[in-house]
Amino acid sequence: MVAFYRLPRRFSSPWEVLLAGALLAVSYHHVFFSQNARGYTAFLFFALLSTDLFLTVLEAVRRRTLLVYAGVAALTTYAQPFGLFLPMGHLLVALPVA
Repeated sequence: MVAFYRLPRRFSSPWEVLLAGALLAVSYHHVFFSQNARGYTAFLFFALLSTDLFLTVLEAVRRRTLLVYAGVAALTTYAQPFGLFLPMGHLLVALPVA
């Protein structure tokens, strides 16, 4: 829930993010399909966290933040093989910005 709060908080008010989290917690489809998607839980957590760290790196490049981002991106890839596409997508976004 912390990772879900951090990323949307960049774009919305705290009340909107808390309402979204509450709706996600009681949503029938989310609860039903989360019972079958346990393998994707770590992937979703690390994907949200790495995207938040990526946005932090874009704001101000710091060596420590880059190392933490690289570690979390590696964990995203480790959690699910599809996670390899997330750092690649971040790289495609970062190239025009740099």
